[in-house]
Amino acid sequence: MRKIYTYISIALFILPSMVNAQQDTTLNRQVLLEREYSPTLRDASKINTLPSIYNPAKPSIKASYIEKAPFVKINSQLLGKVGSGDIHTDVDYDTKNGYLRLGAGSNSNLEAIFGYKLVESPTDTLNLSATYGSTSGNVNYESKDFLTSKAKAKYADSKINLGYSHLFGPSIFSFGAYYRNMSYNYYGNPYWRQNDEFKADYYDLSKRQGVNVFNFNAALQSSDKNSGILKYIGSVGYSYFKNKYGPLIENDGIKGGQLDLRGNFYTEYDTDNIIGVKGKIINQSISDPKYNFKPYAGSFHNLTNIEATPYFKTEGSNWNVDLGLNAGCVLDYKRRLFFSPEIHANLVFAEANKLYFDATGGINENTFLQLLDENRYINPMSRVGYSRTPLDLKVGLNSGIIKGFEFGVFGGYKHTKDDHLFMSTSYYYVSSGDATAPLTVNTYSWGNVSTPFYANISTGHLGGMISTSLIPKTNLSVKATGYFYNVKYVNGYLSTYVNAIPEEKKAWGRPTFTVDVNADVNLLPQLNISLNYMYAGGRKAYIGPDRESTSSVGSISMNAINELNVHAEYKIRDWVSVYAQLNNVFDRKYEMVQGYTLQGFNGLGGLSFKF
Repeated sequence: MRKIYTYISIALFILPSMVNAQQDTTLNRQVLLEREYSPTLRDASKINTLPSIYNPAKPSIKASYIEKAPFVKINSQLLGKVGSGDIHTDVDYDTKNGYLRLGAGSNSNLEAIFGYKLVESPTDTLNLSATYGSTSGNVNYESKDFLTSKAKAKYADSKINLGYSHLFGPSIFSFGAYYRNMSYNYYGNPYWRQNDEFKADYYDLSKRQGVNVFNFNAALQSSDKNSGILKYIGSVGYSYFKNKYGPLIENDGIKGGQLDLRGNFYTEYDTDNIIGVKGKIINQSISDPKYNFKPYAGSFHNLTNIEATPYFKTEGSNWNVDLGLNAGCVLDYKRRLFFSPEIHANLVFAEANKLYFDATGGINENTFLQLLDENRYINPMSRVGYSRTPLDLKVGLNSGIIKGFEFGVFGGYKHTKDDHLFMSTSYYYVSSGDATAPLTVNTYSWGNVSTPFYANISTGHLGGMISTSLIPKTNLSVKATGYFYNVKYVNGYLSTYVNAIPEEKKAWGRPTFTVDVNADVNLLPQLNISLNYMYAGGRKAYIGPDRESTSSVGSISMNAINELNVHAEYKIRDWVSVYAQLNNVFDRKYEMVQGYTLQGFNGLGGLSFKF
C-alpha cells in the first residue's frame, strides 16, 4: 500500500500538467453485453460521455467508406464485453437533459438505464448516470453426458457514475467517480461423471459471488483555446475492488487496488507535423488472503507496468504516417524489459480508396478489472499473469468507389508471449492415491472454474467486409474473418493450478471462422428495426482433471455461436418510445466460457423516455 500512496502523491503533484487520454478502460469503451444477459443496452445518450476535448490529430482525410464493419470480438472465450454503465443515448442536447429506459422479459431479464445532465454551461458540465441489468433463468447444459444437466444462471450488474468538467481557458479539468456492483453464481456444468459417488454439498451452484468496484479519477488537458507550444493530455485514476468469496464459501475473497497514470505531451511544427511522447504507469496491488491450501507463491504479487512512447506524426494531402516506439518495463513475480513498434500509415488513392498499415505491440497487464470483463468465472486462487505482444500487424484495403456500396479486405498477424488460455476445472481431493477412493475434500465451493494456463500464441487472420445502403430503407454490413493459430505451451510467470496441461496444442475457446451481419431497416419514420446475426465456429475446449489422479474429460468441440437477434423501437411521441427485442431467435445452445451454457430464445420489451 505504501507504493500506492507514493504513486498517488506523485500523480496529484503532476496533475496540473497532465490530462486524460483514457481515464479508465470502462470509461472509454463501448459496452457490449454478452448474450447471457439478454437486455442489450442499445446506443443511448451522450449524457454519460466525457467532456469534449481537444484532439491533436489533423482533420481526417474525407473518403466515402467506413473504417470497419461491426464485428464479432472473441478474446479468450469471450464474445464482446460484459458490463454496465458508460452508455450513450440519442438524447438531443439542445432540447433534452435526461434519458430513462426500462425493460423486462423472459428468464427474469431486467434492464434499467438512466442519465441526466445536472449542469450544462459554456464552462461547466455535471452528469449523473446509472445502469442496471440482471437475469435469473434456467439453462440446460450443452453436454448431456454428466450427472448434472441444468442449472439456474444468476447475474446482475449495476453501475452509478458521476462526472464533472470545467473549462479553464486553455485547459479542461475533469474529475469523476463510479461505483460498480456485480453478482453471479458459478452455475457452469461441474462435469461430474454419472458413475462417481456424489454428495450434494460437494459444490454450490446457487451461491452468488459478489464484486464491488469503487473508482475515482481526475484529468487535465489542453482545450482548443490553448495557443501554447506544448499541448498535454493526462489523467490519474484509482480503483478499489473486492471479491466477496474465495475458493471456498468460508474464505473471504481477495481485495486490492489499481492505480492508472497516463500522460501525453506533444507539440506541432511546420503545420503538418507533430512530435511528442506519451506514457503510462499501471500498478495493481492485491492483499494476500493467505488461503491455507495455497501451494504457490506469486498469485497475489503486485504488478507494475511502466511504458513510454516517443512518436512523430506527419501527413500529406492524401496520406499520413505515425512513427513511434513503445519501451518500458513490467515489475511482477518476474521482471521484464520490452520494446515494440507503434506505427500507423494510411494512403488514400483514387479519392475513395484507402490502404492502411498498423504495426503495434506492448504489455497486456491482465489486471483483475480487465479479466473481470473477459471471464468472471476465473479460478479464485489464480491471478492471470501479464503477457507481451512484440508484434501486432494489420494491413487492409477499403474501397468506396461505388456510391452506396463499400467493401474491404484485410489480414494480419499477431504474436503474444505468455498468452493465457482457460481450462475448465472442478477439483476434489481423494483420501489416497487411488483414483476410485471416496472423494473427501473439495478445493472449491464452486462446481466449475476457469483455470488459466499459458502459451506463446501466433494468430493470423484474413477477411473481408461489405457495407451497402443500396437496398431501399436499409443499411447492411457483413464481415467475415478466418483465423489461424500456432500454439506453444510455456510455464508462464505464475502457477497454473492444474495437474496436467493438454497434449493437444489448440487455441482453446477461440474461433477459426466468424461472421457478423448487421442491418438497420427504417420502414416508417417512427419505426426502427435492427437485425444482428453472428456466427463463430471451430472452437474447441479442454475440460481438465477433476481428481488428484489427473484424470480428465479432455478435448471437446464447442457448439458454434449461431445467433440472430431482432430489435424494434417505435416512437410514440418525441419524448417516449416503446421497444421490443427477440434474442437468440434460432434457440441455439452454445457457450462462451466452457460449461456455462447461455440462454436460448428469449424476449424483452419496455419503454424509453427523454425529458
